[in-house]
Amino acid sequence: MQILYAAPFLVLAAVSFFVCASIPKFRTHALVVPVGFLTFGVGALITFFIFSLIVEKFGYKGPANWFYLFPYIVGGLLAAVVCTAIYNVIVAVLPLWIIRIGLIIGTLCSALVLGSVINIAAVSHLHSVTIGWRWGFIAVIACSATVSTASHAELFRPQSCLPWLRTRISRASAATSSN
Repeated sequence: MQILYAAPFLVLAAVSFFVCASIPKFRTHALVVPVGFLTFGVGALITFFIFSLIVEKFGYKGPANWFYLFPYIVGGLLAAVVCTAIYNVIVAVLPLWIIRIGLIIGTLCSALVLGSVINIAAVSHLHSVTIGWRWGFIAVIACSATVSTASHAELFRPQSCLPWLRTRISRASAATSSN
């Protein structure tokens, strides 16, 4: 049951990783955006559970309906924004060798998720095709993508927002002190 809930978030994280890694303008977000999708799923589920307990505490004993959707989405978005911002700050200051390891793990995990989706779709639509050759093809593409991705790890480092935040705070404090 849990894999049915997690599957869309895993597929979105895998697709977003490969999309961000393949478009040069979005490469700085390749390690951060998938974290947002994954934390949305976890945060939404935790918020749903907490909201269900609160509603039950006030005496509602009926089934979960559309009333539960708003806290689910808000909690998921809040968790995704907070975790993505924290992760962005952390990745911005990591050494390149750790970013390379993260890119290798992200590429291989994304290839496994997308490979599974491709194989499930192919088997369900083409009953006479065997699965074996597609896994080999996906493994070769994943290995080549991993090597090319990890060799350019400096392109994937997000810009730290800490200097921007420091200048913004210092400008605000200078403006208030001059008045």
